Amino acid sequence: MATTPDEIRSTSFPTVKKGLDPEAVATYLGSLADEVGSLAEQAQKAEGELDAARAEIDAARAEAQTARSQAEAANQAAQQAAAQAADLAAQAQAVEANAMSPNTKIEVVGSHVDEVLEAAQRS
Repeated sequence: MATTPDEIRSTSFPTVKKGLDPEAVATYLGSLADEVGSLAEQAQKAEGELDAARAEIDAARAEAQTARSQAEAANQAAQQAAAQAADLAAQAQAVEANAMSPNTKIEVVGSHVDEVLEAAQRS
């Protein structure tokens, strides 16, 4: 059980011959009581600050979790968009290839053949 400042102040001691000076004891106990009271207030204040810090930490953790979830969702959306873009590019190439006239197709194939022949001659 903790001793309170008031209990310290109200403590009395029996007087004896050649004992302690009652005024000195009372003064010391008064100082001790003040110190105990001050320490109790500091401890109470520290507990309040600790509770506030814990609440801030909990809020920061919640924000971090929300940010992680949002980042994961954004990553998934980006992957889906990239896949859709690749599909659209393939579709565009197919449409472009089908849209070429036969003469244009012959020119494209001929150009590729020329490139292959040039590469083969350099080797």
